[in-house]
Amino acid sequence: MPRVNRERAKAPFIAAAVCPRWRSVVINTPALLRYLALPSRDEDTGFGTSYNSTIRYIKNVLKRSKADPIDIFIDYFDCEDNLFEPLHLLGQHADRWRRFALTFALTCVGSTGGLAKALNCGTPQLWSLWLSQQVEKSATGIDRRTDPNLFHNHDQIFPYTPALTAYHLVNLNPSLTASVNHESPIVFLVNLKLHTVTVDTWNHLRNIASRIGRLKLRSDYVHPGAIRTDVKLPYLHQLHIKGKGGDAAFNLPNFSSSPIDDLLLIAHTLSPSYHLLRVVCGTIYLLHFTGTTVGQDKDIPVLTPLCSLRHFTLFRGTLQSTLLGRLSQTGTDQPMWLKL
Repeated sequence: MPRVNRERAKAPFIAAAVCPRWRSVVINTPALLRYLALPSRDEDTGFGTSYNSTIRYIKNVLKRSKADPIDIFIDYFDCEDNLFEPLHLLGQHADRWRRFALTFALTCVGSTGGLAKALNCGTPQLWSLWLSQQVEKSATGIDRRTDPNLFHNHDQIFPYTPALTAYHLVNLNPSLTASVNHESPIVFLVNLKLHTVTVDTWNHLRNIASRIGRLKLRSDYVHPGAIRTDVKLPYLHQLHIKGKGGDAAFNLPNFSSSPIDDLLLIAHTLSPSYHLLRVVCGTIYLLHFTGTTVGQDKDIPVLTPLCSLRHFTLFRGTLQSTLLGRLSQTGTDQPMWLKL
């Protein structure tokens, strides 16, 4: 959820909160200056007055703000019945949305159709859309993931958002990127935390590959063949790859047997112009490559002018020794290590 700085905000804002169920609603409009903290949910009587007060408050804000642009931030993570009506009310004024951020839980997936419907109706002023799902764990300790069918009936929502320049997906299925308007200059933050990275994962990312700025990929297992050599991310400036279980986290049999060769090949596949490698293995180092090839049987550009990828983060238990040993055989210039 993007931060809302009350002191530095250029326009006054309104906030309504019902804790802990409905955490916050922030509507930014130059016409009003209000702050409303509603009482917590009564466990005996249900949502009761708190929920009704929230609905009345949203109605009053939308009425009093007239035609002013609005910024909406909703942090909500429980009962879907408590999300549908607010989204429906706000969706009636979608043409005034300037920024919209929604954080929800898996139990709310069924009530997000109102958001998709609002986007279908057209949001000409919307320039920032943030969709995030709260990550939860079941009794067995297994993460519960987003319904992959989220927005599946609303494939053409993005052509109606001509001003959209920032689209953030956090812990959501990459299929949400399938219908992006390819002509709009969008910069994406894609944060995927999946059990298994498959070919379909990268196929979805291909739809927005030319405009991905930051990619965070966390997975227990990378399926054989999942890393596609034809997926290029020319504007990627931050890449984070994190797995569980050390070197076993990324099993890439379709590449060479050397872990460092595999990892460098992945980096080149995604963005051939990276030049800075940040290795997390107990200690953080920055590695500056000055060579042009890696390995004995393949030529992989390691450093090119006007590079775009600045940070390549790897979480591997034995990467440091493997990396140093492998680089000593590449014939490259001595790398420069900076310990943070």
